Amino acid sequence: MSVGRLLIIDDNLGDLVLFETALEQVGDAISVHTYTDASAALAELDVCPREELPRAILLDLNMPGLHGHEFLERVQDDERFGAVPIVVMSSSSIPSDVERSFALGARDHITKRVGIAAIREVMRGLRHHWSDDPEATSGT
Repeated sequence: MSVGRLLIIDDNLGDLVLFETALEQVGDAISVHTYTDASAALAELDVCPREELPRAILLDLNMPGLHGHEFLERVQDDERFGAVPIVVMSSSSIPSDVERSFALGARDHITKRVGIAAIREVMRGLRHHWSDDPEATSGT
């Protein structure tokens, strides 16, 4: 089974390491590409052929430079991203941030948790966004 490519955009290197570790522990055979800068990720995606787009994007909101909501605004009008779920993972649980994420096309808005066990559980819960495995949709 090939589950493709997952793109994680987060300016916090510690969070990136935790996300990658959690994904390894969940056991998905997925190619993870990370960016600490949403502008750099967007520049790559702008020239990426449709067949090479990531299966899902995990996006932080509060980043220097291009904010997560600005990233969502820029990809919202690109029809190539219609089938690419973007999941916001942010320390913000402010209702207006959550509402805006959904209004801009995010499939989910998850409040970041502390610790590898908590992040691993979040990754298990999000597997259905990038996996073809029927087991991934059942939460197992």
